[in-house]
Amino acid sequence: MAPTAARQPAKPRAFGELVRQLWTISKAFFGSEVRYKALGFVLVLLALALSVGGVQVLMSYVARYFMTAIATWRSSSTATTMPPSSCRW
Repeated sequence: MAPTAARQPAKPRAFGELVRQLWTISKAFFGSEVRYKALGFVLVLLALALSVGGVQVLMSYVARYFMTAIATWRSSSTATTMPPSSCRW
């Protein structure tokens, strides 16, 4: 059995080359007869990405309010009726 040569890792491409390739592909795609459909997909994708970001911001506010409520509850007088956290049942 012949020894196999070790595979060399691929060289990273230059950023400029990547941008040029993406520009060439997108120019050909958005210049074709399906450009309106492609633009619609890009807009839907952008709207979905923005909505996910918005939901994440809302969840951050909810988590903040929840943590504030827990901290306030623990420091209030109603929390004294609960057993201490060191108490094990």
